[in-house]
Amino acid sequence: MSSSLSHSLKGMQRVGVVGAGIAGSSLARVLQDAGASVSVFEMGRGAGGRMATRKTREHPGLAINHGAPLFVVDDPEFTGLMERYVSKGVVKESSAQVYSLDWKTKGMEQVKMAKKFVAQPDMTSLCESLLEGVQVQYQTQVSEISKRDGEWVFFDKEKKEVGRFDWCVVTSHTVGHKRWEQVFGSPPPLQKLSQEFPALNSLVGELQAVRSSPVMVAMLAYQGEGADMIDSLPFDVLDVSHHDVISRVIRNNVGGFSSLVLHSTHDFARKYEEVYGSTSAAAKLSDRWRSEENKEKEKIVLEELCRSGEALLKELGYDLPKKASFGPILHRWGSAFCAGSLTETSNEEMKIAVCGDFTSSGLADIYHGVQAAGMSGLTAAHKILSRL
Repeated sequence: MSSSLSHSLKGMQRVGVVGAGIAGSSLARVLQDAGASVSVFEMGRGAGGRMATRKTREHPGLAINHGAPLFVVDDPEFTGLMERYVSKGVVKESSAQVYSLDWKTKGMEQVKMAKKFVAQPDMTSLCESLLEGVQVQYQTQVSEISKRDGEWVFFDKEKKEVGRFDWCVVTSHTVGHKRWEQVFGSPPPLQKLSQEFPALNSLVGELQAVRSSPVMVAMLAYQGEGADMIDSLPFDVLDVSHHDVISRVIRNNVGGFSSLVLHSTHDFARKYEEVYGSTSAAAKLSDRWRSEENKEKEKIVLEELCRSGEALLKELGYDLPKKASFGPILHRWGSAFCAGSLTETSNEEMKIAVCGDFTSSGLADIYHGVQAAGMSGLTAAHKILSRL
């Protein structure tokens, strides 16, 4: 294991982290182990970010990994961190069968990959384990950030103060990006703050320049005969090219359910840019996405995704069961698959840092995005520790 994972602090430092995905969770683990007092704020119901697992009280045991189906690890430092969680039984090497399908030629072949891993019993488990012992507040959107008397102050969407910190870390570019206002209807917290502190203009400018490629996701789960059909598929992940609607088909088998996850193409998601899943975290934070108008649009998107997925599987010789035990449910990954890289990821004088896969050079695909985000969290943690 890399020795750079071991640090100790001379004095207690308070670090506030916005986001409990793999970037924020990795950063929190290193800082907490070094003796910092870390508080993580997550707007969703649980940890994970794009490693999230959808669960529901209606069906105890149901768990659908609707983001990254697995992840590749080849960086020595991130490998060292993952080895700790392999030994804990939280991460294991994946035997998933990954295939690619060219929809134009109908050619299908197995994809050879480097060592691939999954978290167990579901993908969220990795972030949950990284955050053990860390103070985490779920369903808490940090909607305003200020700096007063040398302290960072976080406020929730009700304008209630939720914490004061020496360091501020944000793990999503949307906190300084126009997308925040598009989704939540209020100015991006860091953009608003930069008007008061011009020293942040450069960092916020980089966040505003981040370009992402959204994906719509349809989730369905089956039991009984329907589950048998899903289990008979010859792949666990099917990457699809040259299809107008579907970019990926994923199957899960957790908690007695066999689930099917359909990822859209980026163009399809852009076509329905103003549609969000009415059960998503965004919908719980903005009345706009719970409106009847949005639900009608959501129904159209789901019908098109499911119809296209059904036709694709039928072409391969598999009939999708007519009735799902759960779903279809829609989710939108609106800030996914970011292109480009940031030349500035912190302002050490002001004690603020950003991390996430959007800070990496190039386009982090779904298999390498977990490591890219995790490494950005480790890098930010080391940068903070070097200043203490």
